[in-house]
Amino acid sequence: AAAHVVPLRLGRERAVAATGSFATTLYALAHLVAGIRGDDEPALALVPELASRALAIQPEARALASTLASHASCALIGRGYGFPVALEWALKLKELAGVFAEPFSAADYRHGPIALATAGAPVFTIELAGPARGDVRRLGHDLVERGARLVRISDEVGADLRLPVADEWLAPIPAAIAGQLLAF
Repeated sequence: AAAHVVPLRLGRERAVAATGSFATTLYALAHLVAGIRGDDEPALALVPELASRALAIQPEARALASTLASHASCALIGRGYGFPVALEWALKLKELAGVFAEPFSAADYRHGPIALATAGAPVFTIELAGPARGDVRRLGHDLVERGARLVRISDEVGADLRLPVADEWLAPIPAAIAGQLLAF
């Protein structure tokens, strides 16, 4: 029914958790952005390396998952490019780990759900490069002051799970892969 289709050419997913189709959709969207911008096609050549570096953090993701395994629920917070990543992480944590994972934008979380932050369940802040990072980081500070169990996901030193460094418009790809590894 669509006027235009962007074929992913992914092949068949082999599991209920559609990890490949999500990452490939992000890659396709990055191609569209590059085409619109007209100047970032060379940056797309970095995506396979970003994906490889994201896959290389599997030991860290496994260790973090072990640390948090006793929690039956969590919240995931993102903003800007990080919000769809929070949605993906929540879905994969539900599908693969059986965790009740609820995604929020940083703005929405401040207006009500933040009251749950002291309940002991981990709250993940997905702090991707770009203008939204500062707001998510400030929310993380507020959560710590409330006694929340904050789990920082970022490309910065000191993050609980350190992502590969990537430009804002490409950062969702390695971030999504990292979340898939954590859930697995």
